[in-house]
Amino acid sequence: MSLRTIQMLASISLITLLTGLSVIFFRSQYLINWDAGQLALGTVTYSLADHTPHPPGYFLFVKLAGLINNVIGDINLSFILLAALAQYGAALLFWQACRQRTSSELLALAMTAVVLMHPFVWYERLVALPYSFEFLAAALLLWSTLRILDTHSPTYLYIASAGIGILAGFRPSVVILAMPVIALQWMFLRSAFAPIISVLIGGTAVALWFLPFVQAIDGLSYVTNSIVSQYTNVQLNPVGGSTIPFFLGALFLIFLPFAPGMLGNYRTVFSRKNLATVFLLLLPIGWLVSVYSFIHFG
Repeated sequence: MSLRTIQMLASISLITLLTGLSVIFFRSQYLINWDAGQLALGTVTYSLADHTPHPPGYFLFVKLAGLINNVIGDINLSFILLAALAQYGAALLFWQACRQRTSSELLALAMTAVVLMHPFVWYERLVALPYSFEFLAAALLLWSTLRILDTHSPTYLYIASAGIGILAGFRPSVVILAMPVIALQWMFLRSAFAPIISVLIGGTAVALWFLPFVQAIDGLSYVTNSIVSQYTNVQLNPVGGSTIPFFLGALFLIFLPFAPGMLGNYRTVFSRKNLATVFLLLLPIGWLVSVYSFIHFG
């Protein structure tokens, strides 16, 4: 077994320990807020009409938590386990993205640990809420985009499209996060067929959970009425409240993989390839701040 393989296995083990031990020792012992209570109620009776003002629209999140709860008998822990698994997957993807931009295994592990210890990330891992799946979606987009820039292979576009389609069943707003990144992945591939194939793959992945979702709520009318209600009664978040910390945190995560180069050869850091990567990642942040962060998508 090579030294690099041993280092890789050690890194995965440490990421696993950090994620797992934090849940074991610091997880919330009760449903943290109203939303968590509504989601827990959705595992008993799934009704968008009855569960106002926060309908249990996160179909896969609610249904999988219900299955886990049937085994362990703790609905709060069931949701937390799903959130922790999502963050574990996100951490591995982020770690891989860091490894692609630095030759130091230790540095890639350290950057991943910093992200896992970030207060926002740490909190969402320990409570019964679906926001960790946004972290997983963002990590998937980061990893797949860097792989496309390095290999120009459409395979990573297809993986991202399928992943976002499935993750939308846990947190539907990840589609909004993904739209500009997926579109730019199309541009970088410069293929006439790749966008069509990715849309078909993503649409199929969405259909796998959306059709059972429509059946579970007895028709599509509840979905359309909910969407109309969201757009006619927009709930704005104060700019100074949640948007600015999110924006600064996102910038921090974007530039973190480039930090080692900034301490060395600045010409490498500001190469065309790296600047294209930063631009690619800044664009969805602008999209989020202007659209997603201002609208509550229930």
